[in-house]
This record gives sequence, structure tokens and C-alpha cells, in this order.
Amino acid sequence: MIPPAELADFVVSEEALMRELMRLTDWHTADLYAENADPADVVRAEVSRLVVDVERFADDRLERCATVGMGATYVKTCAGNPLRELSAARRTELLDRYYWPHHRRLDEAAAERLARFGHCVI
Repeated sequence: MIPPAELADFVVSEEALMRELMRLTDWHTADLYAENADPADVVRAEVSRLVVDVERFADDRLERCATVGMGATYVKTCAGNPLRELSAARRTELLDRYYWPHHRRLDEAAAERLARFGHCVI
């Protein structure tokens, strides 16, 4: 999901954005685990990885994909073309809005499961 408020950052056409979304979305991940997972136990990204990829390192120096413009905040398409332009301040804003809250929820959920069961699947 790309919130309407985040669309202004993208420099590609709506059609090109939808193509990237189709390529980069993990479409059926939730279905793989739905049978055995309590929805209350699932921590999932609230936005598309085209907005913020919570599965990447926030620090681009640690994230190999950042070298091709696909770190925690994508600025390039799969083909290496410009996807959006982000200032450092805007990048920080996106991380603060989506990335860090997700990781806090994930940390809390993992700590609770570890305390309760001694193990946790992430």
C-alpha cells in the first residue's frame, strides 16, 4: 500500500509505479502462514516497500542494495531508473513514520514470544 500522502515523492508515471509495485510486492506471504498464525501475533509492514522497505538496514552503509538505490528507501526502479527523489530530511521522516515503529513492534513481539515460548519465528 502506498498512502496518497506519499505519492508526491515519486517521479515515475502512475503506470510505471504500478509495474514496480507488481514486481516488488510479496503478494501471497500472508496466505502462506494464515492457517497457523493468530492475526494478533503477526507483525507486517503497513506500507509498500516502495515507500519504506522494513526488511532492509536503515543505515545505507550496511545495506548492499542501497548501492543500487534500493535501500530502506528506494530511489531507483528495478531497472535502475529514477523512482523518486528524497532529501535526507524526507528520508528521515519516512523512516520515523514507518520503519522505526515497525521495528519497535517487531522487537516487542519477538521479546514477548521469547519470554513466553523460548523461541520466535521471524
